[in-house]
Amino acid sequence: MFHHKLASVHPFWDSNGRVSRIMMNVGYPMAIILKNDRQKYYRVFSEADKGNYNNLFEFVAQSTVRSLNIYLNTLAPSRKKEDILITLAELSKQCDYTPDYLKN
Repeated sequence: MFHHKLASVHPFWDSNGRVSRIMMNVGYPMAIILKNDRQKYYRVFSEADKGNYNNLFEFVAQSTVRSLNIYLNTLAPSRKKEDILITLAELSKQCDYTPDYLKN
């Protein structure tokens, strides 16, 4: 709701939507609004202008879930045999750097 309220008063000359989306994500899992969803985003935002926030809330929630899935899939360990993880100590044996240097 904060995102909608901030963007609707247009406090900035430009980038009102971008700033309000950034503020919406502060302290919460990030809701990435994809370019492919832009028309739906505009539609649910317009509905919120008329007092109907349900579709905007659902849209942001779905975007958050999708974003979390992207993060989790990126962070999940690979199951490919060639993508085995090694420790920094093992890696340091293959280069000129100590494990402490690699850690930082």
